[in-house]
Amino acid sequence: AGGALGMEISSTHPALKGFPHSGFPDLQFFSLLEGATRSGFDRTAPILTGLALARGRPEGAALSRITLLSEGRVGAGKLLWCGLNGLGNLDGGAPEAVYLLDRLMRYAASGDFSPSARISDDEIEAVRIPYTQLIH
Repeated sequence: AGGALGMEISSTHPALKGFPHSGFPDLQFFSLLEGATRSGFDRTAPILTGLALARGRPEGAALSRITLLSEGRVGAGKLLWCGLNGLGNLDGGAPEAVYLLDRLMRYAASGDFSPSARISDDEIEAVRIPYTQLIH
């Protein structure tokens, strides 16, 4: 699920404090990984990371490092980036999505949210989606 061959969750990271996991995504992540958007941010602090086949390569070819949940500093601000399919599951059919969103919002509003990694303007521009594409 999520296009990854193997995944790991930072077991001590406060963003997932209270969200059950054993250092890897188990069944509670299944609906969140279906339709997830992976990122290749190079200098973020990954919280949920993995390895996947490099896009456009045959099986057995080079692997690429991906992240589905990470954080970093952008300019004078901070970014908590989540590619998990939470919004697609907030209709009440997936309580894990509601609980994860709650955990992430509480983390982002807390004093614990203090990423050290810097994300460059070029990296942000590479993943930015124009507003006009979001509404169409």
